[in-house]
Amino acid sequence: FNRTSGWVQTSIVKLFKLKERVEALTKFIELCQLLFEFNNYNGVNEVLSGINSSPVRRLKKTWAEVSKAQLKQLEFLEKVMSHEGSYKEYREILHHCDPPTIPYLGTYL
Repeated sequence: FNRTSGWVQTSIVKLFKLKERVEALTKFIELCQLLFEFNNYNGVNEVLSGINSSPVRRLKKTWAEVSKAQLKQLEFLEKVMSHEGSYKEYREILHHCDPPTIPYLGTYL
């Protein structure tokens, strides 16, 4: 989990050009969506953790350039994977999804 999250952070923050950082951040949001569609909820949380890390969130100019559609998608994924209510929304989705799935292990630990 930590290695993937760190990889996401590093992949975004190491880029010097704004356009490259925006492209990388957008690709990771798209990756999150694909992981969600493939029922890989552990992967979704790994990537979300990297995207929502302090070093990435501090990149104000980068976030300002991300499209509204991408931000809306990210907001949806954050809401679904939120730990509020003991992962209530995530548990509901997990209960109704078709196998195979890779659950988020942090829910059970």
